[in-house]
Amino acid sequence: MLRLYSRKIALSLLSSGVLRYLIPAECGAGVVFTLHKVMPVSTQVKADPNSHLSITPEFLEEVAGLVLDAGYIPLSLAELPGFLQHRKSNEKAVFFTLDDGYKNNLKYAVPIFEKYNIPCTIMLTSGFLTRTKSMWWETASEVVTNAQTLQFDFGAGMKTYNLDTRQSKIAMFHKIKKFICQAEVEEEAIRTLDEFAYHSAGVDPLKLVDQLIMNESDVRNYSDIKIIEFGAHTASHLNLKKIPDGQLRSEIERSISSISALTGKTPASFAYPYGGDSAVGSREIQAVRDSAIRVAVTTRPNVLKGKHIGELLCLPRISLNGHFQQISFVRTLLGGVPFIFSR
Repeated sequence: MLRLYSRKIALSLLSSGVLRYLIPAECGAGVVFTLHKVMPVSTQVKADPNSHLSITPEFLEEVAGLVLDAGYIPLSLAELPGFLQHRKSNEKAVFFTLDDGYKNNLKYAVPIFEKYNIPCTIMLTSGFLTRTKSMWWETASEVVTNAQTLQFDFGAGMKTYNLDTRQSKIAMFHKIKKFICQAEVEEEAIRTLDEFAYHSAGVDPLKLVDQLIMNESDVRNYSDIKIIEFGAHTASHLNLKKIPDGQLRSEIERSISSISALTGKTPASFAYPYGGDSAVGSREIQAVRDSAIRVAVTTRPNVLKGKHIGELLCLPRISLNGHFQQISFVRTLLGGVPFIFSR
C-alpha cells in the first residue's frame, strides 16, 4: 500500500509540472500499453486484490482520445517492427495489448477500439482457452474475498488465519502470491492452491476461468475482425525463467500452434508471462527468437525508442493500471519522464 501511495505522489508531482523544466521529456517513438480487464465499476468486486488489473471503459476511451489527439499512429503489435524500421523522425505510434484474453475485452474494449479504428492485440494463454489451466491470482482473489477464516499450510504447518477485514484479506492474497511466485516449482504451488480452493474453500478454479476468459469459439468468431490481432502468451502462464529448456520451448510452441489452429493465422506477437526481470532473460528471449514470433513484449516500463529496432523480442510496455486512472498520469507517462533512467 505504501508503494502505491508513493507512486501516486510521484506521478502527481510529475503531472503537475513541478519537475517538467528540470527533467527533459523522452517521448521517443511511441508506446505499447498493457491492459488486462476492461469493465464498468458496477461489475468490479469491491476490495478486489486484482483491482490494479481493471480499468473502466470510460478511462480507456479517454486514453484513446488522448493518443489520437496527440498524433499517435494506432497500429497492431505485428506492425511495430515495420514502423520502427521506416519511421520518420517526428512519428509516434501507439499499440494497445490486452493480456490473458478476458471476456470483458470483447464486450467493453473492442467496441471502443472499433469506434476509433484502433487496432488491438489480445494475448492468449492456450491452457485458459481450453479450461485446462487455472489463473492462480483469480483463484486467490475469490478465496480471500469470500472467506472469513482460512486454514492453509504455507510450508511451516497448517495455520488458521482470520480474514475479517479488508486489510487482512489483501495481506492474505499477497501471502498466497508469495507462495506461488517464490515456489521452486510454480506448477506444484498452483496445484496446491487449486486443490485447497476446490476442496476447502468452495471455489472451482477452472470454473472461474470459464467465467472470466474467452473460449476457443470466441477466438474463432473474432479472428476475422480487422482491428483484432491475437498474440501468444504461452500455454500455462508460468514464469518461463523457472522452467527447464524443453518445457520453455513447449510453452511457446503450444501457444503458437493453438492460436494458428483457431484463427488460421500464425501469431507474430508474444507476451512473456509476468514480464519483468525475474521472468525474462536471455534464454527466454532466445527461445522466442527460435519460434515464429517477430515481436515480443515484457512488462518493463518505458516508452519506445529508436534503439528498440534491435530489441524487438524484449520490448517495454506501460501498464494502464486500475489504481492510476487519471488522464494526467497517462499524459506524463507518454512523455517518458518517469523512465528517464530506465534501460
